[in-house]
Amino acid sequence: MIRSLPFLAIFVPVLLLAGCEGGSSASRWEKDQLESQTAKDIDNFLAEFDDLGGGISEASSARDEDALWEACVVGYAGCRRCYSVGGTAEAGTVDMEHVLGDEVEECAASVTLNGVFYGYTIHEWWWSGTWTALSDGKFDVAWNGASASTLVIEGSNNNDGTYDFDYTMNAASAVTDGEGNLDSWSVRYEYNGFLGRDWQVDCAKDAEGVISGTITGDGATCVISGQGYDYVVDCQ
Repeated sequence: MIRSLPFLAIFVPVLLLAGCEGGSSASRWEKDQLESQTAKDIDNFLAEFDDLGGGISEASSARDEDALWEACVVGYAGCRRCYSVGGTAEAGTVDMEHVLGDEVEECAASVTLNGVFYGYTIHEWWWSGTWTALSDGKFDVAWNGASASTLVIEGSNNNDGTYDFDYTMNAASAVTDGEGNLDSWSVRYEYNGFLGRDWQVDCAKDAEGVISGTITGDGATCVISGQGYDYVVDCQ
């Protein structure tokens, strides 16, 4: 998710897998990368719910009809993630869009290691959804969205090329109290072309705090388990 050069670094090892054919069993290294990336993305998913909680509460309690809360944070390569929350006391909308910074022509950064150039660019990242007020100051939130990015490798012996990293959020939902606390949540998304393979992630936390889920797809099956904010991803 959004980071500066450390975010780019997680994609550098992809050159070790260049030419990998989908359909075969994933290597232990690939499974390790999938475990790590899934944990990072779920962490980011939970953090975004935490960030939105206050905005939803503010829009719901505003006296004006169709009150709007907006905020932007600086993210990868000087670009921004801009959030907007609108609505009345009963319900409203939530949106996030990744946009260029004030003096940034594209959301891109690069690094050269041992004479090999790695450039990472985010072309698109957005999501959109709705929220509904529940009892006891809680809110039910649901959204979907997508992102598209590219890694370019130049100057290597035999791994130069362009690698696409697409992400499709099919459905996400949560119950939040507007103060950064999540009572329950669920998410279903797909990695399209991550490490040259396709994966589907299904994960949820119930009202008792139990986290459970699976990753299925090309060459591996993984189990997600845990409690509260602590969980592990295990790929076999």
